Amino acid sequence: MKFLLGLAVVLLLALVVSIATNIPFVRLSASRPLLLYSGIFTSFWISITMVSMNLGFGGFFANYTEKNPIRLASSQGATLTFLATLLYLIAVVTILILPLNSYFQFIFVFREFNPAIIVVPGTIVAMLSTGLTGFSIVFGVNSLRRDF
Repeated sequence: MKFLLGLAVVLLLALVVSIATNIPFVRLSASRPLLLYSGIFTSFWISITMVSMNLGFGGFFANYTEKNPIRLASSQGATLTFLATLLYLIAVVTILILPLNSYFQFIFVFREFNPAIIVVPGTIVAMLSTGLTGFSIVFGVNSLRRDF
């Protein structure tokens, strides 16, 4: 329930930002709104993965005796969770940078662009996200079962 509630809020905000920020580029290239579709696709996978990673690592690094929420936010577990999510975001950007760079060159420099170039990186992002989501959920559920 906690996962679904967090996912609903994060996914809604991510999709709104993804659509709102890509509207100017859709106007520039009305025939190929690939950036909009790519933004929605990556927002979806990043939202699911980030919520599951934070929930999973939060379950693993839970400290039920701490009374001060500031100490929890600055704990070793919170820092490791932040670093893991940061590494995930760097991986996603690294995977998508070449096809999106080609797309921007298509829009602004009028170079040739094949939309199929985004399929393999998109699939890699989806597979990486699915793997991390599954691992994080299993990791967190096992930790919570161990604690309770």
